[in-house]
Amino acid sequence: MFPLIFITVAAIGSAVAQPIVSFKPEFATPGKAFVLTVSTPPGTVPDDKLRDQRISLVPHGTTCADGSIAGIRPSSLALRQPVAAAPGEASWDVVIDAMRDNDFDNSYDVCYCAGFACKEYGHFVKLEQPGIITVFAESPSQPDSSLPAALSLDTTEKEAAAKELAQVKATVEKVQSDISTQVGALEDRIDFAKEAMKDSNTGQLIQVVSELKDGSSKLSALDVGGASLQREFKSAHAAEAAIYHGEMILQAREDHAVKRAKSVVARDQRFAKTLIAKNQRAATQLRNVKAADASISKNLDDVSASLTQLDTKLNQLKTTQNQLPTKTEVQQLEARVKALESHF
Repeated sequence: MFPLIFITVAAIGSAVAQPIVSFKPEFATPGKAFVLTVSTPPGTVPDDKLRDQRISLVPHGTTCADGSIAGIRPSSLALRQPVAAAPGEASWDVVIDAMRDNDFDNSYDVCYCAGFACKEYGHFVKLEQPGIITVFAESPSQPDSSLPAALSLDTTEKEAAAKELAQVKATVEKVQSDISTQVGALEDRIDFAKEAMKDSNTGQLIQVVSELKDGSSKLSALDVGGASLQREFKSAHAAEAAIYHGEMILQAREDHAVKRAKSVVARDQRFAKTLIAKNQRAATQLRNVKAADASISKNLDDVSASLTQLDTKLNQLKTTQNQLPTKTEVQQLEARVKALESHF
């Protein structure tokens, strides 16, 4: 039993969307190898049929039954196993050598067989998503697949993260200021303790030692808090870097989307120009056909007039022939002539 490749089914007044088999990329550079990857919905291809999947490329607008064409490498692409196959995805190495004059001839449809009886082109179906593969002299830039997925942060979340980062920075600066103040105070007390020890004032020495211990404990607590805040600061800094990195990724993807949109617009404009040129040629050919038809009609009229004249002359010849003497009359005249000759 063959698996079903889901497509969009349209009924009168309604449409039911189903999972679709798709491919990438949409653009290729002539003579340059690229990886054509087909993505399939879960359950489309059984595990034991992954290596039996097949693809072929046909000129845009033709049927999958046309099979392989010139200018595609490998030439027996429809017979080749995928170079990589896994549940949900299969890939082939492809090279399109041909570069023709117009975009119609440089556009290809992708035909796909899900691994069942793929030796027959009748089991190949066209992939409608994302559409066609177009060959450009210079392929539009593709997004860098090595970049991680962009962070899904909206404007509100970015503002909240920036405020939190500012608060962490302010807290770190305050703690650093407090630590500097405490260290200065401890240094003053140490100097005072040294003076007190010089004066051999035991009571003051004990008080100073106690204050030193208390200050040391506070300093230790401040060190622990400072280390904790330092870690939070590093974490916030990493989050800021991640946000910046995500913004750069989003910008790169927006730039790519703009470039791709421009490429598609340029391609559609070339399509339109080609269609206009074809329509103009068709109109010229139609005018030539009409002129030839008028010339043929005139020639037919002339032939008809000639036939009428010939018919008239034929009737005249028949009339003249009827007025000529018959054979019997000629024989009688000849007999009379002979009789007269014998008489004289």
